[in-house]
Amino acid sequence: MAAKKRTAVKVETKPQVVAAPVAPAVVPVVVVSPSPTPPKAEPVAVAPTPQPAKKAVAAKPSYTLDDRVPMEKKNKQMYWAGLVLTVVVLVMVGGVGWARIRLVTESEVVPTPTSGPVPATEVVQEELVDLSRENINLEILNGSGVAGAAGAVADKFELLGYANITTGNTPRSPKTELLVDPAVRDRMGQLLTDAKEILGINEIAGELTDSSASARIIVGE
Repeated sequence: MAAKKRTAVKVETKPQVVAAPVAPAVVPVVVVSPSPTPPKAEPVAVAPTPQPAKKAVAAKPSYTLDDRVPMEKKNKQMYWAGLVLTVVVLVMVGGVGWARIRLVTESEVVPTPTSGPVPATEVVQEELVDLSRENINLEILNGSGVAGAAGAVADKFELLGYANITTGNTPRSPKTELLVDPAVRDRMGQLLTDAKEILGINEIAGELTDSSASARIIVGE
């Protein structure tokens, strides 16, 4: 067996050095008094600047064709209903106004009662003026059967101023009589006076309806 080789190690011992104690250093203490803290300023409330309100824009409803047709019909019905109601109101207002005017008028017409007797109302009648001889269209018909009797009577009336005289014949009449147009019956006073003087006629015998003359004298037997 091989012999083991040993190595010798030399250890050197160094002497220990002991340090001397060091006195602690004196540090000066400086006392600083705190400076007074300034009071904090209170925050000032600043009113916010009012902002203009935004107009709310209504969203346009979307209608379909099926929705619009009923609405148009409804609008027309409302329009006609409003028109009829307006007419009714106008008629009612007009009726009330007319009634008030009539009431005021009637109240003004009512006479104030008096203590004395009420006088009778006088009826004024228009005075009728007799037709003049020149304005009378006179027919003289011969009913006596004697030729020329009508002409003889006509001559007498012409002498009084009658200018419109027509003569002729008629069937026999037992008496002389006077017929007048009913429209001028109340204005034949002058003719009746003259007929009484010439022929002795005292009254009007009847109405003349088959001629345009004012009057007719039938000369009888």
